[in-house]
Amino acid sequence: MRTDTVLSQMKKIIEQFGERSAQTKIKREFGNSIVYLTYRKKTIYIESVEFDMSPVSTFNFQGKEITFAEYYNTQYGEDVDLKQPLLKHINKRNGKVEYYIPSLCLLTGISQDMRSNFTTMQKIASVTKKPPNDRIRETLNNQRECLEHSEFKLELDK
Repeated sequence: MRTDTVLSQMKKIIEQFGERSAQTKIKREFGNSIVYLTYRKKTIYIESVEFDMSPVSTFNFQGKEITFAEYYNTQYGEDVDLKQPLLKHINKRNGKVEYYIPSLCLLTGISQDMRSNFTTMQKIASVTKKPPNDRIRETLNNQRECLEHSEFKLELDK
């Protein structure tokens, strides 16, 4: 699993391309991507990067205007860098627009650096491109190991 945040990658892009041209590159890089929310332990689809918004932007929460920074601090105990754009997500269940803070989101997938590293790609291939017999054997071994643990059995019996 990757451990670099969206914000850390944004900063690298800004260093590489400069402040002005970096915004276009960042929008292309992170719009229409999937990120992992560290504080909620789930992945979400990012529609776009909103540079006109930041953690000091406000929204209505339980009838009161509150900043995103205050919300994340109160709800999750997270202090955030106030100089970063927000990530826009549209909830597919209810159609609501939600915003997330890049410093609290981990990147998913394989980075360009990983793709260009031959050793890393070999290791990934050794796990993802196994023959069917090896996959079946591993699945059966995992199943047997799970059934040997009494806590797992109790959970299945519920």
